[in-house]
Amino acid sequence: LMLWATYSIIDSKQVYEEKARLATQNLARLLDQSVSASVAKIDLTLLSAVDELEQQLRERGHLDASISNAFLLTHKKRLAELSSLRVADATGMVILGDGVVGSANASWADRDFFSALRDHSDLGLVVTNPILGRVNNIWIISLVRRYNQSDGSFAGVVSASIPVAYLGTLLSGMDVGPKGIALLRDANLGMIVRHPALDGPSGVVGAKGFSKELGDGIASGQREFTMHSKGTADSVERTNSYRRMTGVPFHIVVGQGSDDYLASWVDGVKRTIASVAFFLLVTSTFAWLLWRSQVKRQQANADREQLLSRLQHQTLALERSNAELEQFAYVASHDLRQPLRMVNSYMQLLERALASKLDDKTRDMMHFATDGAKRMDQMLVSLLEYSRVGRKGEPMQALASRTAVDEALHFLAPAIHEAQATVRVSGDWPQVLASPDEFTRLWQNLISNAVKYRVPERAPEIDIMVTPEAQGWRFCVADNGIGIDPAQFERLFKVFQRLHTRDQYEGSGIGLAVARKIV
Repeated sequence: LMLWATYSIIDSKQVYEEKARLATQNLARLLDQSVSASVAKIDLTLLSAVDELEQQLRERGHLDASISNAFLLTHKKRLAELSSLRVADATGMVILGDGVVGSANASWADRDFFSALRDHSDLGLVVTNPILGRVNNIWIISLVRRYNQSDGSFAGVVSASIPVAYLGTLLSGMDVGPKGIALLRDANLGMIVRHPALDGPSGVVGAKGFSKELGDGIASGQREFTMHSKGTADSVERTNSYRRMTGVPFHIVVGQGSDDYLASWVDGVKRTIASVAFFLLVTSTFAWLLWRSQVKRQQANADREQLLSRLQHQTLALERSNAELEQFAYVASHDLRQPLRMVNSYMQLLERALASKLDDKTRDMMHFATDGAKRMDQMLVSLLEYSRVGRKGEPMQALASRTAVDEALHFLAPAIHEAQATVRVSGDWPQVLASPDEFTRLWQNLISNAVKYRVPERAPEIDIMVTPEAQGWRFCVADNGIGIDPAQFERLFKVFQRLHTRDQYEGSGIGLAVARKIV
């Protein structure tokens, strides 16, 4: 039992660590997608600005400040990420954009991005490391493009600035736990922003201090990897996932604190240790009782037959105890998910042991407790089933949507026949990109609901349709059943939400939640 408990503890820890790895990897990917999407939008704005400026130079021979500033202001308002959208001429002087006033104009002539774009006409989009803005005096990341004179010569640059503070707000919205982190580093691995902010030299913009595990992983050339770090700047042990960003030359690190993601595991360890201690206590108690009976047998001088009959009683008790302990070990070994089945088994053992002493009310209460434990275990199994949607199904692939409907109808044929339901399928069914088994399951859930929640006095009529729309396809399952109150739509598509009691309609309450998740 000790070996089993040790193995279980180690195995369950690995499960929690794997969850932390997956969670940090997904958060890093999500942050990459979010920032890269913003960069793509900003670059489109820069390209539009370049087109506008070059058109003015071709048609007018100069830039119209009023028209240009109005253009820049309009496009800046469309992008919440930006603190400014400005233009510099061929000398580097900032001439257009919000906050640019007469003699207060700043110069970008000494900026690395300016000279690089001036000297290389094919450079494209330049993304800077954090720099201190010369107009608004805040730390920014600049996205810069070159614009040209009508003869193709260098006319200046257009710059869109993202405040480092905005990126900090973006990171603060990520759920990394009380001791987790999310941070961005620039192309030179200097600190851009960190959540939560870190006091001291390691937390300032441009700081390059990082763990050996991160440095070794980046040096190996990997685009993304996960590591376990103990020697962190704030002395917090974490599982960290690194990702080199797609749209910009930056680096992402997202981590979860070991104390956070192992908290439930620690509770489970305590429960396991308590179970093992209980087993040892019971075993030791019966061993002591057996030893005491043997001592009394050796000391007794009379009534040997009666003494032997005491020994027999203790032997039977020990056998019963061993049987109970074997049952306990079996339940515990099959229920590391939660101790629910162990509670259920002991309730049954207790009911059998006290069968002659229980009144009907107490027996009913014990039945309620047992039934509740079983239902909760079924709910956990349902949650596990729900969590596997999108992860454990077949890979996404192009498939004929009508094939999935026909397969679902084949599975449901007995229920459809029993309900005497009429099923009509119509429409021009397209190919879709989906997981075959999950897409079939989606139809099976929806059609089975149409059969199940029917009006008793009339046969179900079910229409399965598909119609083209501007953005794609609309699939529909409609029926003449009991219907759903529109006010309950949002609640009903959540896990374990039901509109009817179990004595009316059986079910776990996850069918529509699974359907929504598949969609």
